[in-house]
Amino acid sequence: GATKAIDKLAAKTPDGPMPEQLRGLMALGKRDAAGARGHFEEALKRQADFMPALVKLTEMDMAEGKVPAARARFEDYLKRQPKSMEAHMALSDISAFEGQDDKAVEWLEKAIKLNPTLPTPRVMLVDRLIGQRQNDRALDAAQAGVSAIPTSSPLLERLGRAQLMTAHADQAVGTFNKLAALNPRSAGPLLMLADAHSATKNPSGVAAAVRKAQEVAPASPQVAQAAVTLALRDRKPDQALAVARKLQSLDPKDP
Repeated sequence: GATKAIDKLAAKTPDGPMPEQLRGLMALGKRDAAGARGHFEEALKRQADFMPALVKLTEMDMAEGKVPAARARFEDYLKRQPKSMEAHMALSDISAFEGQDDKAVEWLEKAIKLNPTLPTPRVMLVDRLIGQRQNDRALDAAQAGVSAIPTSSPLLERLGRAQLMTAHADQAVGTFNKLAALNPRSAGPLLMLADAHSATKNPSGVAAAVRKAQEVAPASPQVAQAAVTLALRDRKPDQALAVARKLQSLDPKDP
């Protein structure tokens, strides 16, 4: 079983952290929090910067209300690994949990300076600012992200959304067109494009985007819903019913 496999791994790497990490995960599966914590702590004794164990211990600290302990773990880690993107993002999460919105943003801005070509902290920053209802700052962060990483789909998506939220729907149309071009087999960007056309009061643009989405993903419930909404908007109930029936024929389990 799993225990024997871990024992074999431990025999091959007697001083390595992974066997203790796996034992900790098994203990968590058995709801033995104290045992799991002991194994994760032992993994860190064997390798002080072993991120999987650090993450699990931090998660347990947070779940048990030991927020200062969780923060201290990553602050200590940063002293040894000052360029760690994971640590900066974790400290941002902890700050947000504590209600320290400015600090949460600050940690992400530091992560971006250290890793300017990585999309993850930039995406997280935009999401955090939107969550804080700082839409103008979110737009600025998204624009900076796309300027640094022009082909990042997650950043283009956030830029388009931020543009819609800040009354820049015309610009959102261009952004979602770029996103759709980067993901020609995905209907999601086309539905976002339809929303942007709707915001600019361009019904023909909405219709074109929805039709294209139907071609790309004919069995998608989201696309079908958009097509039904479009047909009803155009006062074509028969067409709306036909779309619904076609979707049901593709997935008979859907009533």
